[in-house]
Amino acid sequence: MKLEFEFTSELHFKDANSFSAVNVQGGIYHRDTKGTRTQRATIEYEADSVSFGNPVVEYVKRLGGSSQGPTPLENGCSINPPSTSSSFVAPASNEAYSLTSGDFNHIHINPYFPDFAALPGTITHGMFLSAATRKYMEEIAAEGHPDRCLSFEANFTGMVLPGDVLSVRLRHVATRAGNKVVKFETFNQRGEKVIDGSAEIMQPPTTFVFTGQGSQEPGMGMDLYNASATSKATWDEADKHLRESMGFSILEIVNKNPMTKTVYFGGVKGHAIRERYMSMACDAVDEQGKAVTLPLFPEITNQSQSYTFQSPKGLLYATQFSQISICLVELSAFRDMQDRGLIPEEAAFAGHSLGEYAALAALAGVLQVKDLVDVVLYRGLTMQRAVQRDEEGRSNYGMMACNPSRISPTFTEAALHEVIEAVSRVFITIKKIDLPGLLKQMTTEEVREKLTEIVKEIFAAAVEDEKKGTIQLQRGFATIPLAGIDVPFHSRYLTGGVTPLRAYLSKRINVENISPDNLRLHCISNLVAAPFETTKAYAELVFNQTDSSRLGKALAHWERDGWETEEKEQQFTALLLIELLAYQFASPVRWIETQDILFSPSYDFERLIEFGPSPTLVGMAQRTHKLKYAKADLARGKRRVMLCHGKDQAFADAEEDGSATAEQGSAPETSAPGPAAATDTIRAILAPKLKKPIADIPLSKAIKDMVGGKSTLQNELIGDLQLEFGSLPERGEEMPLEELRSTLNSGYSGALGKHTTGLVSRVVGGKLPGGFNMCAVKAHLSKAWGLGSGRTDGVLLVALTQEPVKRLTSEPEAKAWLDSIVAAYSTLNNINLQQIQTLERYLDEDHRTSARAADSLRQDLKNAQGQLDAIASEHGEVYTKGIMPRFEPIKARHFSSYWNWSRQDAMIAYYAIIHGELTTVDREITARCLTIMNRADQAMVDYMQFYIDRVDPSMGPNYELAKTFGQQLIDSCKEAMVESARYKEVHAPTAPHTEIDTRGNIVYTEAKRIGVRKLEAYVKEMAVGTRVGPQINVEKAHENIGKLWMLIKNEPSMSKLSKATLKSLYTEAVRSLGSPSPRPRITGPRQSRARRTSTTTARPTSVDAFGMPDDRQPFLNIQRKVAGK
Repeated sequence: MKLEFEFTSELHFKDANSFSAVNVQGGIYHRDTKGTRTQRATIEYEADSVSFGNPVVEYVKRLGGSSQGPTPLENGCSINPPSTSSSFVAPASNEAYSLTSGDFNHIHINPYFPDFAALPGTITHGMFLSAATRKYMEEIAAEGHPDRCLSFEANFTGMVLPGDVLSVRLRHVATRAGNKVVKFETFNQRGEKVIDGSAEIMQPPTTFVFTGQGSQEPGMGMDLYNASATSKATWDEADKHLRESMGFSILEIVNKNPMTKTVYFGGVKGHAIRERYMSMACDAVDEQGKAVTLPLFPEITNQSQSYTFQSPKGLLYATQFSQISICLVELSAFRDMQDRGLIPEEAAFAGHSLGEYAALAALAGVLQVKDLVDVVLYRGLTMQRAVQRDEEGRSNYGMMACNPSRISPTFTEAALHEVIEAVSRVFITIKKIDLPGLLKQMTTEEVREKLTEIVKEIFAAAVEDEKKGTIQLQRGFATIPLAGIDVPFHSRYLTGGVTPLRAYLSKRINVENISPDNLRLHCISNLVAAPFETTKAYAELVFNQTDSSRLGKALAHWERDGWETEEKEQQFTALLLIELLAYQFASPVRWIETQDILFSPSYDFERLIEFGPSPTLVGMAQRTHKLKYAKADLARGKRRVMLCHGKDQAFADAEEDGSATAEQGSAPETSAPGPAAATDTIRAILAPKLKKPIADIPLSKAIKDMVGGKSTLQNELIGDLQLEFGSLPERGEEMPLEELRSTLNSGYSGALGKHTTGLVSRVVGGKLPGGFNMCAVKAHLSKAWGLGSGRTDGVLLVALTQEPVKRLTSEPEAKAWLDSIVAAYSTLNNINLQQIQTLERYLDEDHRTSARAADSLRQDLKNAQGQLDAIASEHGEVYTKGIMPRFEPIKARHFSSYWNWSRQDAMIAYYAIIHGELTTVDREITARCLTIMNRADQAMVDYMQFYIDRVDPSMGPNYELAKTFGQQLIDSCKEAMVESARYKEVHAPTAPHTEIDTRGNIVYTEAKRIGVRKLEAYVKEMAVGTRVGPQINVEKAHENIGKLWMLIKNEPSMSKLSKATLKSLYTEAVRSLGSPSPRPRITGPRQSRARRTSTTTARPTSVDAFGMPDDRQPFLNIQRKVAGK
C-alpha cells in the first residue's frame, strides 16, 4: 500500500544547528485504485526540548520519495543527432516577426533606441528565439511530433542580434512517468548562452509484453538484482516469503539450478510448512478418464520429516520453479524501470501464457509479490502433477514450436491444424490431401498410400525407441522442441485443474486492489485475444469461449444484479479476471491474434518492450511485422522499435559530446581500422551463451552441435545472429561456423550491429564505474593503444566474453580491465601491438613527443614552485596572500532563506537588549539593522510587531529600551519596504599598513584612516588622491593654472560644452594641489543645447557624495540615549 504524506512544519531556531521548537501538522492519505483519496492517519508532532532536525521530514526522506518530481538519469546524454544541423540564423530584420506577433517594442525595430541605451543593435524577439528553439526540440526530442511536447519552459540569459548564428544543445537529463525531461541550451556564434530551459516530451505509443515459460536460464535477472535496489527488494520479498511458507529459496534455485532440493519439516515452522504442502490438491484425470481430486504431494504425510524436489535438468527447469523465476524476472525488471520513471501512465500490455500473470501484477497491480508467487507456484504444481511421471520425474509429454512456412508458403495454419488432428489419433488416417504441385505420374490414391506408409514407419520406429527407454525429441525441418516443458500446457487435458485454480485465485486476488481503468482497453487477454472491457458483450465473449457457470449466472441475471453499475464494477472486473486466468492454462494462447490487435490502428505502437530473459516475443513480433505490416509502415513512414529488457539496455550512458570526460592530450598514432570479421562477431555472440571462452568456440562445428540438444538455446542464438546480421542462410544452424562465416562476410561492414551494440552498452553501463562511459572507453583504447574504430569494435567484442564478475569501482580498475582485454584480443588475432612503433619509424614520427613535453612542463612547474617556496620561506606568506584578489565568482550566492535569517537577526537584537548585553551601539549594530531593513517584508514587520506589542516597559529599563528601539526599527523597516534594497557602508574606513619587523617578517594590517570617519569622507579622499609633495612649488603651480584658465575663458569660439569640460579639469587640478580655490564661473549669453558629436570628448564631472541624515540611520539617533542610560 502506498501512502501519501502531506504536512506543514513550524520551526523555531535556537541557533544555527538546532531548533528550540518544532511543530508538524498534517495527514497521511491513501489513494485507492479508483483514485479516491482518503485520510488514514493524522500527523501531529511537537518537540518538547531542543531538536536538531525535523524527525517527520527525515522519516519521509528515508522511506519515501517525491510523488511528482522527475527521476534524474545517472549520466545525462546528449540527443543532438550528428547527422542533423542544430544551428539556425536569427532574422536579419525583426519587422516581419513584429507584424506577425504584434510586438512593436521599439527595442526590436527602432535602431535609435538601442543606440540610446548603448546596446550593440536591435534585439531579436525573445519569443522568436523561444519558438525556434522549441521547433528544434520538437523535431529532435519529440521525433517530429509537436503534440508530444507536454511542457516547455525557457529562460533568457543573453541578447540575440539580427543575423546571429545560433546552435541548440539538447540533453536528456531525467524521466517522469515515462516522459523524457530534456534540458536545452542555445548559444550564439561567440559561444555565449542566450537561452536555456527544459521540456517534457511524451514517449511514443508503447506496448509492453511479458514472456512465458521456456526461456529460463541459470542466473537470469541477477545482474539487475545486483545493480538495482528496486529489483533486489522484489526478489528478496519473494524469497523470504517462499522460505517461510514453502521451505526453499528461489534465489538459490535461480543461481545454482540444483538437481535436488530437500525441504525439512522439523520444528514449529517445519510443521507449518508440512501442513501447507499437505493441504494443496488439484483435480486430475485417472487412467479410466474420470476426474478425481488428488493431493499435489501424496508422498507427504503427518509422519514425513522431509520432502525432496528433483528434476533431471535442474530444478530451474521444473515447471513449479521456472514459473516463479520468470515472473520475478519480469516483475523486478518492470518495477526497476518504473522506479526510474520510464513507464508511462497508460500503455497497452499483454502476457504470453505465464507472462499474463506478471503483466497483471506489474501494470494493473492485481497481485502483490507474495500472492503472485503463491499463485504461479500452485499453477505450476497443478500442471506438474496433472500428468503421470516415472521414478525419475519424467512424463510422456513434450512441447515443440512449429513453423509451417518452412514446409511451404502454401502450407497454411489450417493445414497444420489438420495434420495435428490426424496424428493425435490412436489410429492414424489421412482424411484429405490437397497438395499443389503433385507429380503427374502419381495418382491421388498413390499419394495417400505412400504417405500412410511413411507415417506407419515413423510410428513403428517410435514404438521401438520407447521400448529401449525414453525418446529424446530432436529438431525437425519445421519443428523445435522446447526444453524443460513436459506438461501439455494450454490443452484440454488440463481442464480438470480449472476448478481448483479458480478457487485459489479467488482467495489471492483482492477485489480492492483492482482498478478497472488500468485494465479497460489496455489488457489483451490470452483467452479471447480481445481488449479487456467491463461490458456485457465482453462477458458473453468470454462465456462462449469457456462455458463458465459463474459467468453464465451473471449474464442470466445481468440487469437484476446490476453488474453494469459503477458500484459493482470492481467486483465484476475481478470475476472476469479470475475466469480468464482459470481457463487460460487449459486453452490455446491466441498470440497471433493478440499481435494483430497490437499492430492495429487502435494501438499502432511505435515501441514494443518485452520483459523476460530473452527476446522471444520480440522475435515473433519482428517476423509478424515483416510478413504483414512492414510494407504499410514503409508507405506511411512509420518506424517501430522492438526491444527486450533482458538484452537491450534501458539507459544509455552519456554520448560522446563536448562534455565527455575523456582524457585530453596527444594520443598515439592509431592503427589501421581493421574492421572486425564476421568470425569475431559470431564467436562473441556464442561464447557467453555457451559459457565458454571465445578461443574455445571451434570454427569446425555447427551451432546445432555445440548446444547439446538444447533447442531453446539454439533458437535464442539464431535469433541473436539474425538481429546482428539482418538475416541468416537457410538452415544456418547446421552449417559449420567456418562456412557460416564465409556466407556472412559478404557485405559485412565489421561494425557492431544491433545486438552487439546493446550487449556492449550493457557491459559498459553495468560493469564499469559511473562516469566511465563509452566515450571514455574509446578514448582510452585510442590514447593508450592507438586502436582505430574497427580494432576498438573487435576489442569490445572480446570484452563481451570476459566481463567483470562485479561492477568495477574506480577508473584505474576499468582501464586495467580494458588493457587485459586488449592483450586477449591481440593474442586471439595474432596481432603484435609493437607494429605501432614500426609505423612510427616509417612515418618518422614519435608518439612519445607529448610525453616528453609533459615531463618538461612538470619540471618547469617544479622549478617555479621551488622559487615560490623560497620566497615564502624568506618572507612568509603574508605578502603573496596580500596581493591575491579576495573576490571569486564562485563565491557569489543567492540565498533563498534570507527571510528567515532576517527574523533571527531581529530576535537576537531584541533579546540582547532585554538581557542587558546591548549597552552601547556601535557601527556593527548599525550595519546589522541596515541588513534587517533591506530584507524586510510585511510578514517580517508583523512578526516583529507581535513581539514588541507584548513588551511591558514597566519591567525595567532594558524592556523600556527594547520597546522603544524595536518600534523605531519597525518604522524604519516600513519606510525601507517602499524602496529597493540598497547597500550602505557604516564601518569606519581603514587604510593598508605594512611593516617589516626586526626578524624580517612582513606584517600587514588595516589601520584607521586619520581624519576619515565616514564613507563619504573616504570617497572624497580617494577622489583627491595623494597630496603633492614638498618638491613641487604649489604657489607657482596655482599661478600658472590661473593664467591658463583666464586665456581659455576669454576665447570667444569655445563652445559651452568645451568650457564645462575645461572647468572640470581645472577644478580637479586645483583640488589635487591641496589648496582650495573658488570655482570659476563661465559667463556669457545662454546657448541652446547642441547634440554632442562622436568626436567630442568629455570627462565625467565630479558629483558630491550623497549623505543620509543621522536620524534616518538606525541606532545613531538612539546612541546618545543608550550612552545616557
